Amino acid sequence: PSTEEQEQRGVPGARTIVYRGHHVVPRRARTWGWVSTVDHWDMEHHQVEITVEGNVVRDVQARVRRTRLTHPDAEIS
Repeated sequence: PSTEEQEQRGVPGARTIVYRGHHVVPRRARTWGWVSTVDHWDMEHHQVEITVEGNVVRDVQARVRRTRLTHPDAEIS
């Protein structure tokens, strides 16, 4: 996963660590016991921001954005 670190102006020792990742999730249409059909695929983009002042965590924010795919191997930016 990609990691990014940002320093904040005006607050000495404060920084934000950002983690980003993504994965493909099947969305089921019908289920019959152990068998199911896939209606479509979603690409989930995850981002977590952790704000640290000194050695203390001050804030954590998590965001999830979903994009519908036509095929699980489809490329999306």
